[in-house]
Amino acid sequence: MTQIDEQEERFKERFLNASFSFWNSLITLNAIIIGAIAILLSINPDISLCFVISVFLFGILSIILIVWNFLVVKNVYGSISTTEKRHENTQTDKLDESFAKDIKKTLKQRDWVNIREKLSLVLTTLGIVIIFILIIAEYK
Repeated sequence: MTQIDEQEERFKERFLNASFSFWNSLITLNAIIIGAIAILLSINPDISLCFVISVFLFGILSIILIVWNFLVVKNVYGSISTTEKRHENTQTDKLDESFAKDIKKTLKQRDWVNIREKLSLVLTTLGIVIIFILIIAEYK
């Protein structure tokens, strides 16, 4: 049983590390996209301001969503670390009820983390597509 628990813990840790790496990559990619649109604007000031503002907003919103994910995960693990102290003298039936509420809340948070992650990926992709459109239009 202990071996399964240890293996499960390793997979959970790998999942978190992969998520954090992915989120870091999205933040970095969005920063590059914002820089690229600034460079394109300096090369050709006639680029549609609508395109520039949309890419900038997509990038900033994507970064905000990913940072939000980091904060949610940080708060979940911070909450877990203090749960033991909070429930030290709690009766078992009340502890089970509290635990069930915590699990429901955490599952909702996980769903929102996944939604924000996917939305961030969509916004990043839209930013990249717009930049490619601008580059292609510039060289036609």
